[in-house]
Amino acid sequence: MMPISKIKSPFHLNRALYFSARNSACAVAMREASWPAFAMYSTFTPNLFHACHSFSRSTLIPMKNQPFHKRVVFALHGITAALRTESSFRLQCLAALVVVIVLACARPSMIWWALLLLNCGMVLAAELFNTALEQLIDHVHPALHPSIKIAKDCAAGAVLLLSISAVAVFIAFLIEYFQM
Repeated sequence: MMPISKIKSPFHLNRALYFSARNSACAVAMREASWPAFAMYSTFTPNLFHACHSFSRSTLIPMKNQPFHKRVVFALHGITAALRTESSFRLQCLAALVVVIVLACARPSMIWWALLLLNCGMVLAAELFNTALEQLIDHVHPALHPSIKIAKDCAAGAVLLLSISAVAVFIAFLIEYFQM
């Protein structure tokens, strides 16, 4: 590992970050680093934290090529996190539950089951994508930026469009059901 005192240029800093992160010695690199040593390369300072954080996590929990049951557990952790943190996801889960109850009481044809459950699943999946995107963006770039606002607004717009289409299909189901 390159000692922090030998870092003379951005090239050396990037090389030191790469090797320290690769060897999972990020904590040592951070302890050895003095603020004046990084002050002249201030644009690289955030990279040390992100490189150390991402490399240390990837060495602790390799995410690729896991058995199926572990991937299911990861997915369930994501759903649980969204349920804990996102009020809109909880509201949409409640709406999906209401749709299932109405379907169970009305006993419509299988095509209505398929259409309504597919719409509910798409809305919930879009909300999970939206939550994941927002969490990632907030972690990587916590400051406000116009491009970040556009990305978040587009993701929220996708959820809104799917929600409107799900409500439209549910209204079509109710109209057909009460005309019978």
